[in-house]
Amino acid sequence: MLELDDGTNLAETAAICEYLEERFKDKPSLIGSAPEERAVTRMWWRRVEINYCVPAVHAFYYNEAIDLFRDRVHVIPEASEGLKTKAAKALQWLDGQLDGQQWICGNRFTMADICLYTYVDLLRNGGQPIPAQAPKVAAWFERVAARPSAAASLFPEQPMGLRG
Repeated sequence: MLELDDGTNLAETAAICEYLEERFKDKPSLIGSAPEERAVTRMWWRRVEINYCVPAVHAFYYNEAIDLFRDRVHVIPEASEGLKTKAAKALQWLDGQLDGQQWICGNRFTMADICLYTYVDLLRNGGQPIPAQAPKVAAWFERVAARPSAAASLFPEQPMGLRG
């Protein structure tokens, strides 16, 4: 949640990031500095969210974190394993897309990288490790983790004891 000076509340990650990107144009762009770059970033950001983040986090809600989430969202415990498989297959697909690329959008570190990293970082110790069939994703993860901004973003203690 981000509360703006006028009292407006922004509660969606993409809306907050887009606002900050436009508000602080003097900072490095994480979405893109040209229409083509922004379109590519938004495409990959959305692919990461739909193909990996949504099924992975729902699997987590329905299994490892069910006691925390059962009163917050409709949980479907029997769907957890299938969603984990779907998320793992998404990382394997992404592995092929990373061939010859440092970051998800080629040579630009973007919101697509940040989005994917946050979910993979949480869930890799929550029953969803990076599949062995996704070595480029594992190498990408290590590159993101080595960035000073990644280290600065870590909780001193990962929620639910998931930090490994």
